[in-house]
Amino acid sequence: MAALASIVAALLAGGPKFTNPGLSSPSAADYAESPIEEYQPVVTGDLPSRQSLRITETLQVVSKVLSAVASLAFTLGKSTTSASCAPETVMTSSGPVPDCTEKLLQGTRGLLVDLDGTIYNDHGLLPGAHQFYHWADKSRYPYVLLSNSGAKGAEGTQAKLATAPFDLTSNPSMPPVPLKNILTGAMAAADFLIEKAKPGSRIFILQSLSRYGGIIDCFRRVLERRAPRGWMEKMEIRTYLSTQDAKIWARDAVRGKHMTYVALAGDGDIRDEEDWGYSTWDYDMLQKAVWIISNGGHIYI
Repeated sequence: MAALASIVAALLAGGPKFTNPGLSSPSAADYAESPIEEYQPVVTGDLPSRQSLRITETLQVVSKVLSAVASLAFTLGKSTTSASCAPETVMTSSGPVPDCTEKLLQGTRGLLVDLDGTIYNDHGLLPGAHQFYHWADKSRYPYVLLSNSGAKGAEGTQAKLATAPFDLTSNPSMPPVPLKNILTGAMAAADFLIEKAKPGSRIFILQSLSRYGGIIDCFRRVLERRAPRGWMEKMEIRTYLSTQDAKIWARDAVRGKHMTYVALAGDGDIRDEEDWGYSTWDYDMLQKAVWIISNGGHIYI
């Protein structure tokens, strides 16, 4: 997510300032009565994306602060009587630590648990992940597993946590992680977009696919699952734009004709063959997004 933001920011800040990027009259009858005017896209450092970025930023802050929760896994099944239960001792200990779970969680009403880097990494589950999840699932504490992934919602994350080497349950008879206990960046961004986008809005989605256990998930599908009945039909949603369409969207955005949004919803890459989107990063794709964003479009990462 941070990589996506950096790439777009670099293009906006240091990319070429294009004057009249080769616009020509569209063939669509809808635009025949309105010739395209020349315009100077204005790129500023204060894009309307700032508010939408708070979703991801909030999840990242929560993840960092609460990632220490996973360290409790090391207290399960490892008990000594002499070591201190002081948090600084428990969190920095490289050896056996006392079973300080209840003492550390005194006054806690619930658990927000980061996934990537805390429960698993790119290679699979981290040590203690199974023990921690089994303890959390049986404990009296409500818990939510957090991910800042833009490529999957609760369904995609549930599938990942049921697929080796990320299988968190480790027991075929144990049910999968409940959907109600999962929150991702894609879900938060979808809810925010559903709240803000008005009928007739245009949404350009650049996304990657999540594939685990035969389940395919992505931002567009998260949006479809979470939107009220009929909401998707009231929007113009694309996962691919031709050069001509991108120019029309940019022109209409700067004129205020349509509320226009760009959703960067990947996990570091772009793979969207299933939803007729882009199959890789390229300058042409990013240029189209920048045209829209720099002319009044809103960006969601």
